[in-house]
Amino acid sequence: MEANYMFNLTIEEYARIAGRSAAAFKREFNEYYNTSPGKWLTRKRLEQAKLHLVTSRKTIGEIIYDTGFENISHFSRFLKRITDCRHCSTGRTTLLFQ
Repeated sequence: MEANYMFNLTIEEYARIAGRSAAAFKREFNEYYNTSPGKWLTRKRLEQAKLHLVTSRKTIGEIIYDTGFENISHFSRFLKRITDCRHCSTGRTTLLFQ
């Protein structure tokens, strides 16, 4: 998943890449990372988006696309859920990560 987080793959596709059944992949992933693959993937994408916002000159749209979010609404929804921020702006200077 680390090498493919930016692609919109299903858990079944990640499992196939790892040579596991979906059930075994989810179970082993949870045992190793202590979180579900979906939650890990969202966190990874948000961390990468934050890194790109701070270190690159890309637009927010480019960053969102490059990190695997489907669109700005998808990104914003997860950002608000993870940061518990109800009135966050997605502008480069006011983006909040906690």
